[in-house]
Amino acid sequence: MYGLDRIIFAARRVKRAWVRRKLIAQAGGDPVIEAQSAAWPGRERLNGPWASQRLVVFDTETTGLDPRKDHAVSLGAVSLIGGRIALGDTFDRLIAADAKPSRHSIVVHGLTPPKIADGCEPSDVVSDFL
Repeated sequence: MYGLDRIIFAARRVKRAWVRRKLIAQAGGDPVIEAQSAAWPGRERLNGPWASQRLVVFDTETTGLDPRKDHAVSLGAVSLIGGRIALGDTFDRLIAADAKPSRHSIVVHGLTPPKIADGCEPSDVVSDFL
């Protein structure tokens, strides 16, 4: 998924339409990918009034997609300052979970049960993140 996100990001940053179309086609031409690409903020939005603010973008990985039985197993974040990723201001923690990840989720994020078992308590992760 990481490579796919990079292609989508690159496609949105490119000003020439033919290069953008080529990158999207390289990503598979999937309508979902095209929708994600269209939703990515353009340069005009990145240069808006909040461009000088520090924004935190975070992502979680879960044991599956059912919120009634699945749990978060990872929390990661990066800071954006002036529309650029601050490489020195990142966060990444594994969260210990009792629930066994589904086979499909392991394919997506690569977090196996032994790795998840080495994670921290959820309250500690959230506390560290905040």
